[in-house]
Amino acid sequence: MGCGFPGPVRATGGGGVDPTILPGWRDVRPVERLEAVFGTAAAVGNDANLGALSESTWGAGRGCSELAYVKVATGIGAGLVLRGEPFGGYAGTAGEIGHVSLDPGGRRCRCGSRGCLEVLAGGQALLARSGRASVREVVHAALAGDEASAAAIGRTGSWLGVALGGLANLLNPQRLVIGGEVAATGELLLGPLRAALAGSVLGSAAAGLDVVAGELGERAEVMGAVALALRLARPVLP
Repeated sequence: MGCGFPGPVRATGGGGVDPTILPGWRDVRPVERLEAVFGTAAAVGNDANLGALSESTWGAGRGCSELAYVKVATGIGAGLVLRGEPFGGYAGTAGEIGHVSLDPGGRRCRCGSRGCLEVLAGGQALLARSGRASVREVVHAALAGDEASAAAIGRTGSWLGVALGGLANLLNPQRLVIGGEVAATGELLLGPLRAALAGSVLGSAAAGLDVVAGELGERAEVMGAVALALRLARPVLP
């Protein structure tokens, strides 16, 4: 079985969840817990990494050997596929773009740093700018033509474009796949994102770089968990 978590998952030590982002999971080993409860082999992964795995397998990232999947919802995270394989980094925290500091003097983030992308462009920023009560409400209102909600979505897109320019310069992906709840707003998000990205990425990194919405929508992460389970089962399949 496969399972996703909305935070970094360590690649060693039983797949523990990083307590910096999810303090309630300190010292919990989810792989051991799942295997004990369900009696089957288990694998766990960060939800954005699972989105990257599913979109590269069945969705908007098919055929790309290098891509980044960016989940934009209450939080912001990225999953990476490099040379055709998921890349989690040494300790499983690769892709935590939501906790890249863009304003060191800004408001403190839940991770402990200041001015993180998530503070500037995540769910709480969307609610503050739009006056809405939930991210889903902001999305629905923006699609219905509410100017404040659409402007809040556009501001999120602009901050994302700045941060993703750094990611593109470092990793030179072929495609950026934008998923998560906010991606349902389409060009309200992607238009400002592309404009800001163009101003923050090297020309050589921008050449051939596609920015597209994910194809799997709300199913992306759960389908990534399925893909994770299939990869786990592969060595024992006949």
